[in-house]
Amino acid sequence: MPTDVVPFTTRNLRKGVRLGVARRKDFKPIANLSFAADGGVMLAPVGVPGARWRYGSLESDRLVERGAYAEVSARPKLHYHASGQVAATLDGVPIPRRVAAYPPLVNLSSGSPLLSIVATRPWELASAEQRKGDFSTLESQWPWAIGFSFSILDVPDFAKTRIALVGGDRGLIAGDPHRAVFDLRQFGRQAILMAYLRVVDDPNHDAQASISMAAYPAVAEGELPRRAYGLWSSTAKNPALWREVEGERLSLTDLDPALAGPVRAWEVEERLAHRAGEAS
Repeated sequence: MPTDVVPFTTRNLRKGVRLGVARRKDFKPIANLSFAADGGVMLAPVGVPGARWRYGSLESDRLVERGAYAEVSARPKLHYHASGQVAATLDGVPIPRRVAAYPPLVNLSSGSPLLSIVATRPWELASAEQRKGDFSTLESQWPWAIGFSFSILDVPDFAKTRIALVGGDRGLIAGDPHRAVFDLRQFGRQAILMAYLRVVDDPNHDAQASISMAAYPAVAEGELPRRAYGLWSSTAKNPALWREVEGERLSLTDLDPALAGPVRAWEVEERLAHRAGEAS
């Protein structure tokens, strides 16, 4: 299924960017992406009907055992601190402490997987009015699952890339319909946070809506993390860990302007009409 990333306009990154999926004009937020003053990255999930929330360290090739995670009724957020500390936190409410020590964000610069979020059966989540500052995918049918993977890439000279900052501190990669970028220079880094989006039409997922998010330690190019720190809804059979696979990971050379195509901000109706009859 083709994916159209809906562009956005200027909004302070510290105030957050809603991530979601839309079908026609029905928008389903999945999470809020925001940044701390020191450049730390946070993901806050939306509510999932009937769910409690679980969090803790995971092995990516094993089922999660009950003693490996904490569970709370309140809805925490996942915070990758600039220092490298990763934890589920809840403002103003004490919750059981589960912490992982990963590399400081300043050491992450080559596109290694950093964070991910996967939502299954998104049509069961609450709808909201879509705002200009949202980052979403517009689909003709609800996907069974939608995932966002995030990574940091150093960019010495933005002008020599195909990054198009159409919204001040955020934008697109010209010719790439699946990625958005967030400019980290306001946090003192000559770098971008890249968001890679994928929709999944395979119905072999959870029987009810679920949200899973995770943080990953740095790995060498061509490798996938075997460890993760997860925060997921209890409606997930097992937390969904999603990282960019080999061939999807971008390097600085992939941002060569010679690879660019035109970037054009279509309206919702025009995007649907452009989908070759899929939007019936």
